[in-house]
Amino acid sequence: SIYAQYDAFLFTGCCNDPFPITLPEAMLSGLPCILAEDGGIVEAVKGGETALLFAAGDADALADAMQRMMDFADGGAHLSRACRQHLSAQHTLDRGIERIEELLLAASNA
Repeated sequence: SIYAQYDAFLFTGCCNDPFPITLPEAMLSGLPCILAEDGGIVEAVKGGETALLFAAGDADALADAMQRMMDFADGGAHLSRACRQHLSAQHTLDRGIERIEELLLAASNA
């Protein structure tokens, strides 16, 4: 219910957490996202399709991304819809297990 009070989710990448839980919470709640290209975040989204990305630490790029979000006629709802579809298709428990198995197999063959 907290996320529903806002128009967008902004993550500036100012911490050491490579994939904070607030990110998928915001995405799945339906908030369009503006995210720093930092850590595992870039692997969870498709820049320009499921979220707007900006270079971490670049205030001008952040301001530009915020302006682009405000310029969307739908307020970024199309990004939110695409993001939820992407997460539902690509980030399932089964896909996570497959990826872990792939990594373990690769490590055992190294």
